Amino acid sequence: MAFLVRFALEGAAIPPVFLKNFLKSLPLVLPLRGLLYSGMGLYRVLWSHAGAPEMLRLFGIVAMETAVSSAVTYVAADGRYPRSVFIIGGLLNVALLGSVRLLLKLRHQLNRLRRAQHAQNRRVLIFGAGDAGALLARELIRHPELGFFVVGFLDDDVAKLGFQVAGKPVLGVRQELGEVAARYGATDLIVAVPQLNPRTLRELLDEGRKLGLKVRVLPSVYELVDGKVSISQVRDVQIEDLLGREEVKLDLEAVARYLTGEVVL
Repeated sequence: MAFLVRFALEGAAIPPVFLKNFLKSLPLVLPLRGLLYSGMGLYRVLWSHAGAPEMLRLFGIVAMETAVSSAVTYVAADGRYPRSVFIIGGLLNVALLGSVRLLLKLRHQLNRLRRAQHAQNRRVLIFGAGDAGALLARELIRHPELGFFVVGFLDDDVAKLGFQVAGKPVLGVRQELGEVAARYGATDLIVAVPQLNPRTLRELLDEGRKLGLKVRVLPSVYELVDGKVSISQVRDVQIEDLLGREEVKLDLEAVARYLTGEVVL
């Protein structure tokens, strides 16, 4: 394919000496390529669950293999080999290896979405299309067995309207909660803004309850110290969430000792 890109698509014939050297190098390059891919762990990745780090790893492995194979081929061909073919071949290799593996991931995600759509799921709106909201949406999509289907996001940043986050649309701002919930049949609202103003959270809680929505929150910023978001952290709204500060823990035993035997007004 690299030779076709280099010569045939330009309307020129591939020089016979290059084809001869190409065939001459194959018995050396093909086993070497397989050994390098295997040794560097390309075949040990579960590609149905792969993401950006695995794709970067694929790019690095192919780049290293291309450098080694090119050196072997160049020596075997006594230098009579177009250097551009090495670069084009490496890029084509990344594209083909990556596309096959992305198809595996796509098939896995389509199967998951199909299961989620056929399940009797609660339809969830997420308030907050930031990092925490995106991580939460991906977690819910990844686990359809939990019975949640994310219909989309609400966010006060109007610049995000019409865009997608984690494959789900930003449907409106906070003031449009009632309209959006009715349009998409939402049953739940999850607030995914760890630093949300307590007054805003109270307004969302009141509005959600009026609409018959089950309102949940991600923990406050004090509890998200590890920077991770998981489904297990989603919980009902607590009074501490509305304080706007850390909860003060009273030492009830010390207070009791202080007041024992006293008359208190």
